[in-house]
Amino acid sequence: MKRLLTAFSFLTIVPLQTRSDGDGLGRSMAAFPIIGLLLGAMLVGVDWLLTPVFDEGLVNILLITLLAFITGGLHLDGFMDTVDGLKGSRDKKKILEIMRDSRTGAMGAMAVVMLLLIKWEALNSIDDDTKVAALLLMPMIGRYAMAELAFISPYARESAGIGRPFTDGLTITALIFAFITAFAAAFIFGKITGIIALLAVALIIFLWSAYFKRKLNGITGDVLGALNETTEVLVLLLFLAVT
Repeated sequence: MKRLLTAFSFLTIVPLQTRSDGDGLGRSMAAFPIIGLLLGAMLVGVDWLLTPVFDEGLVNILLITLLAFITGGLHLDGFMDTVDGLKGSRDKKKILEIMRDSRTGAMGAMAVVMLLLIKWEALNSIDDDTKVAALLLMPMIGRYAMAELAFISPYARESAGIGRPFTDGLTITALIFAFITAFAAAFIFGKITGIIALLAVALIIFLWSAYFKRKLNGITGDVLGALNETTEVLVLLLFLAVT
């Protein structure tokens, strides 16, 4: 329960006031897929309530906005910082400096606009029978992806940062629990499409890890957030492609 509350407190803006050391934060990633499912269930519920009232396009905008709001824009910020860093320099030290800068550059802003537009259009294109599964699994697989990446990747910075407790504290037991949870949820709610999406993302993460090991000698908290956002888009696109 402590890991669940720690994960919920970190991944949402709900102030549960739980405290945990670095190892505790890492182990809390075991519960990341559960938090993702809770976020997905919230989206499904809001979609059910608003669809009879508003146009589908507006409902989908509200769903995307709600997800960004309830998570505090944490992963979107990481996505923008990562894009700014990669586009701003080829030098590892300079990239990490740009990523740590709280200001958003033009490339990061443009990239996040395109990311949100792709999410919106994908949700508009998914049929009603598939949408519930997509809304449930999109945030769930995104948060599982962060756990897998944190386990197989070293931390890039020599100093402490938001991502270090996760790369240093995540255990194999916690990762296995996260994977079992993610796999069961993917099968129950998404059937074969859910399993395909989960396994495809799991394989892509190895490529993501290899790229950032070569580029930065590891990952940061921003890279984890960027992976979550990218994974959410990939899951929606896979649901469109397979169903």
